[in-house]
Amino acid sequence: MSLKLALNQQSVNALRELADNLGQVVKDICDATEELHSFASKEADRLGPHSEDIDDLMKLSDKAAESISLAMKDGLEIRIRSLANVIESFINKKRA
Repeated sequence: MSLKLALNQQSVNALRELADNLGQVVKDICDATEELHSFASKEADRLGPHSEDIDDLMKLSDKAAESISLAMKDGLEIRIRSLANVIESFINKKRA
């Protein structure tokens, strides 16, 4: 998925919506990671040759959950809102 931003109100709104939903996105990633671990634990005996693929998927999922959690702790949501405010300020100055 790719996101292109233009310096317009639609981009400001999209960034604010992203910031608003980021907490839920993080929760969903963490929940999905837990579900994957639970599935792999319960079905380990039946996975057979796919167990290595599942292990790789779990590692990727763990990394994604860790990365997004660290980004949130580092203020990602605040930085996204700040970017939206900067763009909106630029737009308003350009109009004036």
